[in-house]
Amino acid sequence: LLKHAIALQISDLSLASQSRSELEIIMSEDDETLVALDLRTRLTISNTSELLDSSLESIRLFIDNCPDPLKKISLIHAVLEKTRGNHPVWVQELHDDLFNNPLRDDLAAYRRINAQCWYWRGVLDSNLRLSCWQESIHRFRSAECTLAANELLDELTRSL
Repeated sequence: LLKHAIALQISDLSLASQSRSELEIIMSEDDETLVALDLRTRLTISNTSELLDSSLESIRLFIDNCPDPLKKISLIHAVLEKTRGNHPVWVQELHDDLFNNPLRDDLAAYRRINAQCWYWRGVLDSNLRLSCWQESIHRFRSAECTLAANELLDELTRSL
């Protein structure tokens, strides 16, 4: 999964395809994860407004039917990243709704995604940015993500 994510981040579609094939063999029973990977790939390579709109609609449908909160939130954050500065209303509403159902905090993965939620909340609402990013920094630290906490602290300092 990490190899696939890194391949997408560096725009190495060949490596992303190869790692997806490897994951398909390993995760043949976990169709939901493979669909989420495919949607993330489509979003990454959407270089026209038509492709982006199609990808966003597919992601929206997946999120509506996905029971796994980590997959949902991860895709919401991917959409926010891709549409930075021009977020669809529906993704902002979905992100706001995340705070109505608190995530558990006994697992590091949930603490990390929770920290990311607070980061994006600050991005989406500039009036709350300071308090949201402070909360995000605190949560990154509690998830033992010191580098992420420090990077966000630097970004927060620059924004003041």
